Amino acid sequence: MKVILLTLHGARLDAFGAYGGTLTATPHFDAFASQGIVFDQHFASRLFTSTDAESEEDQRFVTLDELTAELTNNDGSSAYFADQRVMQSLSYSASWKHVTLVTERDLAAMEQPTLSDGVLQHGIDWLQQYGHHYDRWLLNLELGALLPPWREEEIAPAKEATAGEESVDPVLDYEPGSGEPDERRFAWRATYAGVVRYLDDLLGQFVKLLDELELTGQCLFVIQSSEGQPLGEYRPGVEAHQGIEEARHHLPLMIRFPKGAGAGRRVHHFTHPEDVLATIYQCLLGQAPADLPGDHLVRYTQGSAGRYRDYAVTELFDDREQLLEAALRTQYWNAVIPLDDSDRTVQLFRKPEDRWDMNNVTSEHADVVEHLELTLRRYLAWKSAGRQGDAPALRDELVKVLAR
Repeated sequence: MKVILLTLHGARLDAFGAYGGTLTATPHFDAFASQGIVFDQHFASRLFTSTDAESEEDQRFVTLDELTAELTNNDGSSAYFADQRVMQSLSYSASWKHVTLVTERDLAAMEQPTLSDGVLQHGIDWLQQYGHHYDRWLLNLELGALLPPWREEEIAPAKEATAGEESVDPVLDYEPGSGEPDERRFAWRATYAGVVRYLDDLLGQFVKLLDELELTGQCLFVIQSSEGQPLGEYRPGVEAHQGIEEARHHLPLMIRFPKGAGAGRRVHHFTHPEDVLATIYQCLLGQAPADLPGDHLVRYTQGSAGRYRDYAVTELFDDREQLLEAALRTQYWNAVIPLDDSDRTVQLFRKPEDRWDMNNVTSEHADVVEHLELTLRRYLAWKSAGRQGDAPALRDELVKVLAR
């Protein structure tokens, strides 16, 4: 098995046409989605109040580092290429065979215009040299183009405004507040959309090269996001850039399996990043570690598959890794529940109609709030106790009846 893991930091669900996004046209991402499986209910497991916190990334890379060490010991290979916006140091990556952190000063020698181009060029060069040399390998690519401050050279030209519409000049900075919606939010969306278009074109070139190298049918190709980038949305009581926002924790996940297995399917079951790691582990080495709980996503290529979990939980930590709040997402509800000593109150949103968590209905559904909070606290206790047995279950009839 050969695996390509492409992480687009800052990618949000509505950036892609495959998820009904209207920010911009994404023909290459949409074509990729049509050839693979789209996961509609993929949620981050951990978020931090500061974008500088690296604990989540450290946890993910520790797992990948263990994987690549075993892969190397089993006659496989691995490569990791990232740009400086998503990782300042690669000191952890001793087990990877090929590692490069692309910086601004590298671009002139590479004759590449942007960091995104530089990272993908490294990936292309590696594939040309080693793509057929090993039977098993992991190519990990990390792009930070969607993270502000955005760069003008990574913004594809917007189509000309039609009659009656005004063109929006790019705004490269991003400093959201916690009050009324910022008037710059429309310019932020237009700028972000331009970067998405640029990445869409790069993906098209990358996929074309895979076809030319005759690697497409051999690869498990994952496109994911570590955290969505808010663009000025406002939800009462939570700062737009620090809370468990829909734009932050509800993430895109598209997987193209070897030989087109499961092409065209959509999965509505809840998934987490741990599932992606467990799936890569199992595909490359045959078995995931016991301490890496996760769903084996390959099973969704085989027709009907049962649910792995009844709900998704996202935890929010501060810079000291103190748990501040958590969101429990079910088919019908999203409950955001404070877990610290602050004076914040529980928030409850109906799903799927309230897509962006704008209408807090806590006062109307006290029974739902009580049950979801109890389930969340039981889940956290179950998790801290080592995940012995099954996770606490929802009272389905209660949440279904009250949703109606």
